[in-house]
Amino acid sequence: MSAVTSRHVIGLIAMSLWMAARLSASEPSPAPQSPAAVPADPTSAEPSAPAAVEDLLPIPEFGTEAARQRDRALLRLWQRDIEAYHRLTDDPPEIRGEAARFMRLVQASMLPTPRLMNNKLPASLGDSLLEKGSRDVLIRSYLAWTLMRDGDYERAGSLFAASWREWDQSPYPPETRRVALTTYVRMLEELRNYPDDMVRAQLNLTQALIQFLHSRFEDETITEDLERAVFYELQLLYGNITIHGPLTSRLPFLHQLRLEKTTPWLRSMVTAVMHTKSAWSARGNRFAHQVTPDQWRLFYEFSEDAVEELQKAIELHPDYPEAYGEMIMIATSTGRYGTPREWFEKAVAAQYDYIPAYRSYLTSLYPRWGGDLEQMLAFAQECAAGRRSDTDIPFFFLVTLEKIDAEMGLSHEVWRRPGIFEQAMQTLDVLEEEPARHGDFTVDLNRTYLATARLVVAARALRLDDFRRIYESLGGQPDERVMAIWYRQPSLVLAEGLAWSGPARPLLEEAKATLRTDEGEPSEEQLTRAKALLEEAIGRAEEAPAKAFCTAYRDTLDWRLAFQAGQWMEPRFDKQLSSWVIIYGRWEQEDERTLVGRSDHKTGLAAGRLMYSPPPPVEIEVEIEAAVLRGSFDAFGIRMPSAQSNGLQAPEHLFLIRYNDNEVNVYINDARKVAPAKLAERNLLKLQVADQHAIVWVNGERCLDVRDPNFHPSGPYDFGVFTTISASRTLRIANLRMRKWMDSDPSDTAPHP
Repeated sequence: MSAVTSRHVIGLIAMSLWMAARLSASEPSPAPQSPAAVPADPTSAEPSAPAAVEDLLPIPEFGTEAARQRDRALLRLWQRDIEAYHRLTDDPPEIRGEAARFMRLVQASMLPTPRLMNNKLPASLGDSLLEKGSRDVLIRSYLAWTLMRDGDYERAGSLFAASWREWDQSPYPPETRRVALTTYVRMLEELRNYPDDMVRAQLNLTQALIQFLHSRFEDETITEDLERAVFYELQLLYGNITIHGPLTSRLPFLHQLRLEKTTPWLRSMVTAVMHTKSAWSARGNRFAHQVTPDQWRLFYEFSEDAVEELQKAIELHPDYPEAYGEMIMIATSTGRYGTPREWFEKAVAAQYDYIPAYRSYLTSLYPRWGGDLEQMLAFAQECAAGRRSDTDIPFFFLVTLEKIDAEMGLSHEVWRRPGIFEQAMQTLDVLEEEPARHGDFTVDLNRTYLATARLVVAARALRLDDFRRIYESLGGQPDERVMAIWYRQPSLVLAEGLAWSGPARPLLEEAKATLRTDEGEPSEEQLTRAKALLEEAIGRAEEAPAKAFCTAYRDTLDWRLAFQAGQWMEPRFDKQLSSWVIIYGRWEQEDERTLVGRSDHKTGLAAGRLMYSPPPPVEIEVEIEAAVLRGSFDAFGIRMPSAQSNGLQAPEHLFLIRYNDNEVNVYINDARKVAPAKLAERNLLKLQVADQHAIVWVNGERCLDVRDPNFHPSGPYDFGVFTTISASRTLRIANLRMRKWMDSDPSDTAPHP
């Protein structure tokens, strides 16, 4: 199976697990209870106005007893939003009961281990409330969270902006702004390309957070039974404070907070987090050898202050896991205060399923922090060995394998080691035993998620027969949400898997063997023979996606034959984009020779590559079209890795046109060369590249001729936009073609027709 389509799975899995278990608490529980009975339709009850907990939808309990206690505390705390809604809303009385149930469903999705009702049901319920006349800012802020969680960032940003403008005129107290603020902060943290309406909101985040946090810290009804719930809220807002950037600089510092009235444990924990934030703000994000002595001094001083506060918290509540969890990362980053393993063991002794401890300890095992991949694998197997189906800990086996895979350049080799596939399947079997994963209202890692995860594991492990069996057991309908977490282009993965696991497999294997060479490119004879085999494979494949994959595979051989003959290879695209590998963004076919790309919110980029890229020396021509926006720094063009890449932290070369500057830029590794260029909305970019030599043409004019001993180009070649652009903008890649280039030949100055 191809590795390229899984390029960004690690960040997405990490986000999923953050949602699936941000925090948890104390001793392991006995055998889990079955989840409470749930009505088939959460809106089917009479449209009364429930404010009491017993009138609302029961939330399935999950995890150790300490985790359950923390979840109950969170729901009690968040019940205040529902009570405030009933006291203060102007919504029609007949929809208030439905609104309360909607709010409870959203609150369930915000728990450390989210509970979900039929995937997108909460969003549809929120939309229904708006259609029935709700204009309440609290309802709209809850809907914005749900839309963000479903990936509808544009609507989430619009709803947030519209509701936020009305908060100051609303009668709601500051504590009810929690969901709106959490939505805003999470989008700031997770997205590189913010929705336009969210940007226009111009929120003073620091002041808004201070106001909300003071509503918690100065509330004398927040007693010991709620203090862990409030700390969880703080962690949702502050996220990963070890990465200092535009978001963390807008989060309040310790001197801006009033903590005198809060509980002693919460005061120590908040103070410790603020000291840790100051430590990383002082250190910055540079590599260790780039940090100055003064920065290190401040980092260690603030870390020492944080440790003192955490020791106070431990003395107050040795049965809570949070302080131990914070110590894991401090021990990792400073090399002091004991080992990360010691603090990890204390955290899980306090609460077996405290996920932040597992995440922090896994970070300490990365090679960059002094660990190694074998230690990471041993930890993955340790997580699986516990077989605690009433927690998400066994799933950490799969997550850790993905992180190891990322460290190995996404080769998937770790998934193919003896026994790994079997252990992964056993782990998923264990997780499926938990009753809270079955039914209409479940934890996030529910039975549907786990069933599709089996398909992903089979693909990673190249277990083709198992892939086919699992695919058929799913009725040919794997969960789209799950596939999108693991793969950027799920349709391509499914097409490839179906082709290789179906009747065309023997022909595909023979074609692959025919193309095998000891070095260099296969001969014309080999390509012709393999093409004939793939023609037969197209007829043998049963499913339409499998046929499309075989067809795309055959087309790449036509490209290679043309390239070897010194002719132009001119790829054509089908509607499924079977021969176009998406690296960033969203892409669709406009016609056989034109693709339209849009950036995604998470990266802000749009780029893709052909299923096959010929080796240098090569001449590349492509038409790039995009609207010119004044004041933007957009850069469109071609990216290629260096032939001296080691697979990780690879040097790369960029050939870019910059519209507003009317110039072409070439980056060889990090060295930049610039030349003027006459640009329009649609431009013909031509590259002629060979080892140590590159010529760049724009619209038929020779702009740059670069000779550099550090320039060692290789495939694959990525085409698109490599600076953040709005998701509403479009980019066209048209008439892409490539052919051999003889460096000694005079170049044709005329653009192709």
